[in-house]
Amino acid sequence: MKGSLNFTQDDLTEKPFKAIDVDVIASVYYTQNNGDECSVRLDYSAIKDAEFVQKLKEKLKVVYRDGEVKIGLNGKLKVPAACNSEKNRLKIYITSPDLVKIAQEGVGSFYAKTINSDRLKIDNEGVGSVKIGKILANKLEVTNEGVGSVNIDDVAGDDMNIDNEGVGSVKISKIEMGSVKLDNEGVGSVNLEMFKGGSLIIKNDGVGSVKAKVDCQSVNATSEGVGGVNLSGVTRQYNKKKGGIGGISDGGLTVRK
Repeated sequence: MKGSLNFTQDDLTEKPFKAIDVDVIASVYYTQNNGDECSVRLDYSAIKDAEFVQKLKEKLKVVYRDGEVKIGLNGKLKVPAACNSEKNRLKIYITSPDLVKIAQEGVGSFYAKTINSDRLKIDNEGVGSVKIGKILANKLEVTNEGVGSVNIDDVAGDDMNIDNEGVGSVKISKIEMGSVKLDNEGVGSVNLEMFKGGSLIIKNDGVGSVKAKVDCQSVNATSEGVGGVNLSGVTRQYNKKKGGIGGISDGGLTVRK
């Protein structure tokens, strides 16, 4: 595991933050609070290799800069195979009153039960996954570029953008939004189990597939890749455009004008 996290001594002093950037093998647990507490707690207790724990403590840095907390390494560190599994790796507990950005570049996982924010950007670039129970946000951006997946149970707000570019998949169980734009360019798939709201714009030009069940005002679907688009539910307006190998399956979609 390589790390090149640059910092000054002042950056190591705890400061308020609204953004999180994690680039280390760890399980991250985020909790939003109603006060003004911004804190990061590192829990090494699950790691059974004492020598590795000591080396990790020396290399791991928590940097507070420009309203963001960055957690990563400032050097190279060999990780024993036994310390890669979820039950035997570092746990990081983070809390803040507001959150506008989650960036995950490492191997680990990010967990949160509820996030309420005016705007939120999720960028998953690593091997790990992002799992969130509920998000309330006027503007939500989800970018999945890595091997890992993004799973969200419930999303509500105004505008949402989903950009899936990697091998991993994006799955959202329930969405209530004014508009959703979905761009699937990678190998992975995107599954919107239920979208209620205004407009849904789908552009699928990757190898992966897109599946969406809707109860919305309008659906615009474009399929230019290898993967297919599967639509079901009810909409008031529907447009489709097919240019790739993959097809658009809309037999389960009802248009009620």
